[in-house]
Amino acid sequence: MSENLKRAESLFNRIMNQNGGGAATTSGASAPPAAAAKPPPVELPKRDPAKIAHDTLARIPPAHHVLPFCWTVWFHSRTRKKDDSGQPAVDSYLQRTEEISFPVVKGEGAGASVVIGSVEQMWMAMACLKRGHDLVIGTELLVFKAGIAPVWEDPVNTKGGRWVFRFNRRSQSGGDSPDGDASLSAHQLAIRRRTNLIWERLLLRTLTGSLIPDTVDADVAEALLSDICGVVLSVRKDDDIISVWNSNLNFKKKDKLSSFQGRRMICDAILRVIRECDLIAQGSDCVDTVDSGSNERVFGVSFEYRLHADNPHDAPTNKYRRYHHQNHT
Repeated sequence: MSENLKRAESLFNRIMNQNGGGAATTSGASAPPAAAAKPPPVELPKRDPAKIAHDTLARIPPAHHVLPFCWTVWFHSRTRKKDDSGQPAVDSYLQRTEEISFPVVKGEGAGASVVIGSVEQMWMAMACLKRGHDLVIGTELLVFKAGIAPVWEDPVNTKGGRWVFRFNRRSQSGGDSPDGDASLSAHQLAIRRRTNLIWERLLLRTLTGSLIPDTVDADVAEALLSDICGVVLSVRKDDDIISVWNSNLNFKKKDKLSSFQGRRMICDAILRVIRECDLIAQGSDCVDTVDSGSNERVFGVSFEYRLHADNPHDAPTNKYRRYHHQNHT
């Protein structure tokens, strides 16, 4: 138990550094337009990441394997009824979003938990979650570091952004059926299963701290993993979307790593996971991929980086604030 508490202290330091990281750099981005009005402050549920981590790690048996960070899983449904009382959009979103609880694993007590702090608890959570290709249209699974709300307005997320990877399912027949995904074609089902494999492997890589290759400098890898806030799977009518959120708060502390470089390295790591999954689907015995500097094509996916501060309805006109790339089958 004492060893876990030592790791908890290290985790507290990382959380405090992240929450107090100050302003983020924007890879050469010009200042936002002066006319852009600041959104009104949003009241989010008060959470203490350090206390959450301490309570979670304190109950993990010494024989279990502690994750680098603690995580929570959220489920969001666009079709769930909300209170139409004129509340801000973030409140409306959170009304249709709930934390998912899981049975605790043997040795961690009794009951249920909403926080994942060990490899054993991670496997329990993944075993209980509905598979990505079984989710209905208009729903999302959101896995975020404990204490971070899955919304842009959370203080850790406000200066950050996300890599958005779209896996398009649209076919000549016009996409999915109007009543959901009850009549998916074989082609569409194959795309959904591919996305699910990528989603699950990306979760494993992110939660266990193995997303960044061992060839990357340890300090840089730690900054990248600390900067990642969450991973999201969104099911839309014509697309499955996987997003990786980052805070942009940790790169400024590393002289050797600019914001642009950090975001690019996160993108490269995600593309590496996609290549691994495609090799697995092909029946390959070896899933290690050679780091080709992202010159190797990845088919059937388009991806771009978006800053949360950008208006999502704006076109990507500022090349410094949004990066876009497409690879099609």
